[in-house]
Amino acid sequence: MGKGNKGAVKNMHSVFKFEKNDKKVDELFKDDLVSRQTLVKRDGMSLGLKDNYIYLLVEGSEEAINRARDLAGERELKGEESEEIYRKIKEAEDEASAGLGAIFG
Repeated sequence: MGKGNKGAVKNMHSVFKFEKNDKKVDELFKDDLVSRQTLVKRDGMSLGLKDNYIYLLVEGSEEAINRARDLAGERELKGEESEEIYRKIKEAEDEASAGLGAIFG
């Protein structure tokens, strides 16, 4: 039998929105499971938004995403708003990577 993806861990993502000084952000970064995932923290202004919120993208295993949801409470974005922030974060990462490529390329 060939090797398949049976039992492979599926990576997921979720986006959370926090007030500027919300201590829950620190809790997520300090949590043993969540902190081992890909965490991208951006403020609204850096994403071209005219707000004063902190956005946190968590990418990783389903178990870690669920743990982040438990810790963050009602701060998870849903639907179109979540996808818009996800896209903006990814675009900002791509621009940063392209800039480094131009410097070191």
